[in-house]
Amino acid sequence: MIRAFFDKEKKYADAMKSGSPAEQDKLKAQRQSDLNALVAWARSPDAVRKSSYEADTFEFPGGGDKAVTPDFVKDGKVKIKTLIDNRCATCHAPGKKQEDYPLDSYKGFSAYLAAFDAPAPKDEKDGKAEAPAPVEPKAVKPVDPIPPAKDD
Repeated sequence: MIRAFFDKEKKYADAMKSGSPAEQDKLKAQRQSDLNALVAWARSPDAVRKSSYEADTFEFPGGGDKAVTPDFVKDGKVKIKTLIDNRCATCHAPGKKQEDYPLDSYKGFSAYLAAFDAPAPKDEKDGKAEAPAPVEPKAVKPVDPIPPAKDD
């Protein structure tokens, strides 16, 4: 997954070969922020992930959107579906190199996110949700890990 944000993408690879150090640093920071946005989205509750994906808008906690690649930001929110389409689905879609591990739809992507979906614990006194506890993976059907790309 990480390489899709960096050296697997032509613009990034070209900039690392021929760009100025300032351009390289800026692009590295943007790509890291893109990746951080995806991870923050992936760690969000399923309902938030799904609605964000469908609306193509995700509120990146802490204002991290300011460093995300500008093509993936609109009105201060990350265009998460656009980000996934550009960084993941270019290889993980029907007819692509990694089509056996589809990431071109929410359904395909969510198969790899099930472990993040833990219910919020309730306070015994008043029944309100407590602060989130560390996420314990729930029993899910094992999913094969995504192997290296065929061109690696």
